Amino acid sequence: MNQDHHPCVIGYQTHIIIWLGLLALTALTIVVAGMHLKGLSIVVALAVAACKCSLVCLFFMHLKYESFFLKTLFLVTILLLASFIGLTYIDIFFREGVMK
Repeated sequence: MNQDHHPCVIGYQTHIIIWLGLLALTALTIVVAGMHLKGLSIVVALAVAACKCSLVCLFFMHLKYESFFLKTLFLVTILLLASFIGLTYIDIFFREGVMK
């Protein structure tokens, strides 16, 4: 076992602050859903969801305390998944456009 590895211990105060931040971002999502911002509401909702996801990944999954390589590998995986989902939606959009 590696002797240089120190387990990260996050205090209750940090967990409570992150939890309150997640609650605030959830409230912001609900407020934005009630507003009629047309196409901008989707952009705002996705931005808030990305912030919530980053908080969960960084603190609850302890990604903040991992090596640069693991952080980069995680980011590349998420970007690859987002690319596949985006390309699928683009394909569906063009198929529906051709069929009409």
